[in-house]
Amino acid sequence: MTSNDLVPCCWTPHDGKRHAYRGDLRDEGVTVMSLCCRVIVVRHYAINAEERCWPECETCAQRARELAAEHQMRGLIGPIEVSLPAYGSCH
Repeated sequence: MTSNDLVPCCWTPHDGKRHAYRGDLRDEGVTVMSLCCRVIVVRHYAINAEERCWPECETCAQRARELAAEHQMRGLIGPIEVSLPAYGSCH
């Protein structure tokens, strides 16, 4: 993970499951170490690709939750506040 990484992890399909790796989205074809310690190649896929329905690797999912909690505790990520002025105000 580098100091420029804004998210704790990203997900990519590999061997029938979705695996997470540390840091921001990497270029397709880059080799990374998954959170479950597997060497995988990053693949990008369309929003409607069947890989999006693949199950998450349980180890990666657990570690991703831990990383997100760590980032939130350190103030690196937090809730997103949204203002929708186009909808007017309720009085």
